[in-house]
Amino acid sequence: MNKAPPSSPNGNSPAVADFNLEEFVNYGMDELVYVEEISHRQALRLFPDLADMQNEELADQGPYFVIKAANGMPIILANDLHEAVDTAQDHDLKVLKLH
Repeated sequence: MNKAPPSSPNGNSPAVADFNLEEFVNYGMDELVYVEEISHRQALRLFPDLADMQNEELADQGPYFVIKAANGMPIILANDLHEAVDTAQDHDLKVLKLH
């Protein structure tokens, strides 16, 4: 869903305040992602298939970085921040920096 953002009252830049929550979450879903640092425990919860690996191996590799869609859905797990950003960009996704 590529929806143009609503215009601000002056007609220039997008006005985030004009988005309702659902529109904001869905805006750019196929294009925008963010990266979050997570712990070993969080990685296992988000990616249950990792439980098949030995827990010691996972603990030694942490922390992890998860690429999440605009709605917070986890997409890809990476071992370091640069790998996460590179992977997102390889898939033509724009990585947003969150504060």
